[in-house]
Amino acid sequence: MSESFTAQNTAMLLIDHQVGTMRWVRSIGFNELKANSLALTEAAKALDIPLMLTSSMEAYAQGPLLSELKDIAPAEFAARIQRQLFNLDMGGMLGRKTGRASRLLAS
Repeated sequence: MSESFTAQNTAMLLIDHQVGTMRWVRSIGFNELKANSLALTEAAKALDIPLMLTSSMEAYAQGPLLSELKDIAPAEFAARIQRQLFNLDMGGMLGRKTGRASRLLAS
């Protein structure tokens, strides 16, 4: 049986929550997607869940991370992993960095 997610055993990774990338989503509207992303970030901060952010190619079509992320999680925003390609073991890195067994990845 797997262990349930708790604030004590979980870390969160938000992958490329960027303005341009999020506008490519067609299953829900941009504003709803943005609200969901910000709610996840606020929940991580309120529950003291370690949070990591990534972005890719911010100067191109993907655009910058949501600016509100900087207000909600300024340290994590500043320490975001900026990459050119998705070639990193992000889940493994999150686990090693935080020591948390459970990981929430949202892209």
